[in-house]
Amino acid sequence: MNIRLKYKKTGDICYISHLDVIKLLERIIRRAKLKVGYSEGFNPHPKISFSPALQLGVQSLSEFVDITLDEDYDLSHILKKMNESSVDGLEFIEGKILEGKVNSIVAFITHSTYEILIPKEEIEIKELEEVVNSINTKDEIMLTKKTKKGKIKEYNMKEFIGNIEITDSNDSIKLTLTVCSGSDKSINPKTVIEHIKNILDKDFDFELIKLEAFHIDEKDNKRYLI
Repeated sequence: MNIRLKYKKTGDICYISHLDVIKLLERIIRRAKLKVGYSEGFNPHPKISFSPALQLGVQSLSEFVDITLDEDYDLSHILKKMNESSVDGLEFIEGKILEGKVNSIVAFITHSTYEILIPKEEIEIKELEEVVNSINTKDEIMLTKKTKKGKIKEYNMKEFIGNIEITDSNDSIKLTLTVCSGSDKSINPKTVIEHIKNILDKDFDFELIKLEAFHIDEKDNKRYLI
């Protein structure tokens, strides 16, 4: 039985490293007393795979873990046992039985939507609106980045992001941004924030929350959540 579970990672646990979260999830699965399948060979390991690493300090409402089980269970039972065995900040909210050959989580996810909260005392909403409108209306925003080989590469940021939405939200200004986050095409949402800071020539604090990770099929342009 192959399953994909979706979970939230919120609160102080967002400051735990990706490797430690993986170890924690493995302990949660053991405490839930689910019979996990193991690989064959000289060094068997549990058949569990995880979402791509989330940056330290970023909360998420849309993380995934794939598990191969040696026994069939009801999904509601799995979610119940996982949540009973979990810790504050990790909540399992949805599950799916994977039928046949299925892409890994890393291959499945192509886009992510983030919420960026900026305290109103940090910046005027009007000046932020001007920058956001400028970014949204441009077809090309050329930036540079260093490759793994140390070379400087130029790229068009607009090919990696959707339109930015801006909302006045209580004590904060809220930006909502969808970015490419696939294994072959991705951009860090903080790159967009740094670009905004550079245009304004102003630094500001912000909170970054990952709202959703999903797959967009290039053939039908439809969004698939899990």
